[in-house]
Amino acid sequence: MMQFYDYLWSERVENSEGRWKDLFFFIKWSWFVGSQNELGRKVNDNIKRG
Repeated sequence: MMQFYDYLWSERVENSEGRWKDLFFFIKWSWFVGSQNELGRKVNDNIKRG
């Protein structure tokens, strides 16, 4: 996880526009993964109950 932030703020990423696009993508990606995990938990709960 920290490697990603190091990458964002590193000198290798020269233009700030690309940096913000990466950050935006990362936020969307982490939200997507979080929502998938939430969904998975609900499904598992239902399977255990069912």
